[in-house]
Amino acid sequence: MGAPNYVMGGSHCGNLSCEESMNVGLVDMLCSDYHFPTMLTSVLKMITNGVDPSEAVNYVSLNPARFLKMEDHLGSIEVGKKADVVAFQEADGFAKVSHVWVDGALKFVSDANGIPAMGMKQKAGAQQAGILA
Repeated sequence: MGAPNYVMGGSHCGNLSCEESMNVGLVDMLCSDYHFPTMLTSVLKMITNGVDPSEAVNYVSLNPARFLKMEDHLGSIEVGKKADVVAFQEADGFAKVSHVWVDGALKFVSDANGIPAMGMKQKAGAQQAGILA
C-alpha cells in the first residue's frame, strides 16, 4: 500500500486506509509513486505506534525486495548483498537523512541542520575556485 496513505492517516481520495489494513494484517509492504519522503516517515510513524523497528524497516526494504524476488541482493544488511544504506533520525515528525552509503561507500552526509556537508572532493574544488579559503 501507499506510504503517503499511512503517513496521512488515509487515502487522499477516500479509498482504503493503509493503517486500518495494516492493523488486520493485509499489508505486506509500503511504496510510493509520488511522494518518496513518506517512505522513511512511515517507518518513523510505525515505530512511534509501537511496531518493532526491524518490522517497520522491512515494510520499505526487505518485503518489497522479496516481492521482486531480489532478496538475495537487496532489502537487508548482510554479507554479499548490495550495501546501499540510509541513516536517518526524526525531526519534527519527519525523517531527516543524515548519511547515505551506496555500494558500501559513504556518498552523503548532512550537518546537524540537515544541510548537505561538503565532501572532500567538493571542498577541494571549491578551494581551487577561490570559493573557500
